[in-house]
Amino acid sequence: MKHLYMHIGMHKTGTTSIQRAISQNYLQLKELGIVSPESGVYPTKTRVHHELAFSLMDDPPAYYHPERGTYIDLVREIKESPADQFLISSEVFCYLEETAIQRLCNVLGNDIHVTIIIYLRNPAQWVLSSWGQGIRIGHETKAFRQYIEDLNENLFYDIMQLWARYFGKENLRIRIYDEVIQHPGLMEDFWNVLNIPRSISTAFETPEKVNVSPSNTLTELIYQINQRIDFQKPTIINRPLTSQYYRWLWQFGPHLEEKYGKIKPILPREESELIRQKFDSPNKRIAQEFLGCDELFPQNDATYPISVENTVTITQDDFFDLLGFIGEQAITYENSVQAKLADYERTLKSDQLTPAEQSFGPMIRYGYAYANLKRSRFFQITSKVIDFWQIKKTTRLITTGRLEIPQLFDTTWYLSTYPEVRKSGMHPYVHFHLFGWYQGFQPMPLFDVNWYISQYHDFNAEGMNPLEHYEKVGQYHGYLPYPFSTQNGI
Repeated sequence: MKHLYMHIGMHKTGTTSIQRAISQNYLQLKELGIVSPESGVYPTKTRVHHELAFSLMDDPPAYYHPERGTYIDLVREIKESPADQFLISSEVFCYLEETAIQRLCNVLGNDIHVTIIIYLRNPAQWVLSSWGQGIRIGHETKAFRQYIEDLNENLFYDIMQLWARYFGKENLRIRIYDEVIQHPGLMEDFWNVLNIPRSISTAFETPEKVNVSPSNTLTELIYQINQRIDFQKPTIINRPLTSQYYRWLWQFGPHLEEKYGKIKPILPREESELIRQKFDSPNKRIAQEFLGCDELFPQNDATYPISVENTVTITQDDFFDLLGFIGEQAITYENSVQAKLADYERTLKSDQLTPAEQSFGPMIRYGYAYANLKRSRFFQITSKVIDFWQIKKTTRLITTGRLEIPQLFDTTWYLSTYPEVRKSGMHPYVHFHLFGWYQGFQPMPLFDVNWYISQYHDFNAEGMNPLEHYEKVGQYHGYLPYPFSTQNGI
């Protein structure tokens, strides 16, 4: 009899790590007689079978592609394969409705034995992690407390009941994520469920930590951004650009951590009590009915300290910092799109494209992306906001010693020559570095910015301003700081 292992989640229980491990050890598993089917594999770096779960739905998402393989194709592949054991993984299985699970059970029939693998995580941490993930990828807009109140307290129990109803309680392998990550480790536990001896699994490749949540500070800032600017509206930004926006948000994380440190998610006491009240009774039913014990997560308080401390208040400056950062990223993105469009047009003119490429190729894709970008609120961010971000960032680099002020820069002379800089309150070198040299401001009496730029066109090759380039590079190549200076320089 054929044997199918189905890892069905839940999400936020190391599913991405498990799926990457399956992908990285695909050949080793195959040598052991455990095959990861090709049917329904989602086109990512990991072998994840989301398409199989989508194919079972009455109303699959718009991004479902049946040509990648349906549950019917899966059964056909299993029956035609010489192998006896198969392994599929997708957290989407965890949220199928009863009709979909019944459909899968019927098509698998009695010829394929099924083992369901599911990891459960302490609700105190699972709810916090799940809400944070939803905020960070733009799928959730509720406040944390509202999110808790709207959760179905029987969520875990209902999932267990549904899969047990059609595949048998004895075929459910319910694993407690909080325990196995302590010992023997998530992947070692997963290989144990597949009956792979430790003497063999220790030679498997271990995936790097992936999908690790950033600090709670970033989650809080993203939440506030999402409350103020609705980037999800079709008139503002479309779906492909939304994902780009959230990637930029994640990239902003290190800037916050530099300011506040990495603030770990902390569960407030009131919300912790609300979660306990909602989930304790259903979790005890799971423990008693499926595992034969009294408690599902007996070490709740010891494992997850509850606190109202170690929190950060997001400031208005943080908000503008993020907007400025997004603005910078959007401009870089615009430049890259324009470069790709220009390259495509050059290739098109050279007659090196096939007719198919000419009718439907990068020009359409990048042109579409560029049009959406110009319609988005990225370009409603004013230059003042971007300047605000650049000023703060550059000032921080100077104060932390990561950006050195050239020795030749004359602070006193610069402030007296350009009183508007003094009035702005900006650090004089920050002004010169970001704006002054573009406007022809001189960093000292004996340095002519405009002349230097006109004479030495390579000055900005390393991303330096003219004075910085002269001090670090130019003077050693015999470059002159102003028209009537000598080879000895200043």
